[in-house]
Amino acid sequence: AGWQRQERQPSNPTELAIIAFSLADHGDSACLPYAEQLRRYQPAEADAIIAHLMLQQGNLAKAVESLERTFKYCTTVPWSWSSVINGALGDAVTIARQERGFAPRLAESLKRPFAVYVLNEARNYSLAAIAPQIDANACVSALQAFEPNVPWTREFLTTRLQYYEAAGDSRAVDARRDLGEFLKYEPLRPADLLTPRGN
Repeated sequence: AGWQRQERQPSNPTELAIIAFSLADHGDSACLPYAEQLRRYQPAEADAIIAHLMLQQGNLAKAVESLERTFKYCTTVPWSWSSVINGALGDAVTIARQERGFAPRLAESLKRPFAVYVLNEARNYSLAAIAPQIDANACVSALQAFEPNVPWTREFLTTRLQYYEAAGDSRAVDARRDLGEFLKYEPLRPADLLTPRGN
């Protein structure tokens, strides 16, 4: 609103991206001309912004098409803006959870690493978050990017165990051991301090 109260138009790629994304986040199709101008400089970001607009407007099919273009471009060009592409990864997870029929397409579009492994951990986390919307085998496959030196957090170790148990995978034994080891040495959380030790 502050921008729109003045007359100047966006004059560089950064301004184009900020204004286009802000409008897209409100489901405002006025973002489209700015996204198309941005495409001359940052094609992946332009498609990511259009995907976000389509998501906000409830057009998931169009959003998926734009995300597929975004991620394909990221596999060949290494200088995409991480803030915009991170948002696109989050949108992919959101769409897969809203409509699981799109999950296989989104997972396929994220299987190839981005150029020079940009945002590789974020991409792998997104794949792992989409996988439960497909099947147990997809979950196990998504975990392979993290093995054997997996992220040492309660959330990841718990999810890893759940995935392996659901698939009947023998690695559930190691996953259960690792989670137990983590919990054994995990510092007390604020909520734990309010819970009597006997409970």
